[in-house]
Amino acid sequence: MKVNVQLARPRCHIDYRESCPVDPKYAQAARRGICAVLSLLSVPVNCAVELWMAGKNEVHALNRHHRQKDKPTDVLSFPMHELSPHAPLLSQLGKGDLVGSRLFLGSIVISVETALAQAQAYGHSPEREFAFLAAHSTLHLLGYDHENNEEGERCMLALQKAALRALSLPR
Repeated sequence: MKVNVQLARPRCHIDYRESCPVDPKYAQAARRGICAVLSLLSVPVNCAVELWMAGKNEVHALNRHHRQKDKPTDVLSFPMHELSPHAPLLSQLGKGDLVGSRLFLGSIVISVETALAQAQAYGHSPEREFAFLAAHSTLHLLGYDHENNEEGERCMLALQKAALRALSLPR
């Protein structure tokens, strides 16, 4: 699936926090990854996302507690809504889903150490890895899933690739 992208100015508030030191340019790359996906998909409403940069042990504990997977991982997504990528976003929202003029999509937690190790292992920049993980997680917040079907995986891969290409961070 080839996707041509022209990014519009994103309308997303990102509530940022970190419990593990991270280079500001990597945090900025993650923010850009979130905004790239929202722009790519022409999300029709202002959004808010919580972005948390955490240590490997914290992410491991969250993975064990929330997903019953006792192992570290690179990124976790905590969607606020059960959305489907196959239906218009606005048709899936109920009264009260917008807080002020924003839709809170959920939280993204990135393991800083794991992201840095993966960037080195894959031979690309840390900026690309942080943008990729944030883009991937944003797709999950919007209802995309790669774990349960092959078509979903192909779709997510194409959208992630398009978002990173739009940010000039291709593999």
